[in-house]
Amino acid sequence: MKTSNIAATTPSGPENGPSFVDTHDEPRLE
Repeated sequence: MKTSNIAATTPSGPENGPSFVDTHDEPRLE
């Protein structure tokens, strides 16, 4: 998991995986 990428996309909190995934159907979590 590239937490850095998630954090950059979701400044609110990278811990909120579901929110990020819900916003992006194909997140770069893998």
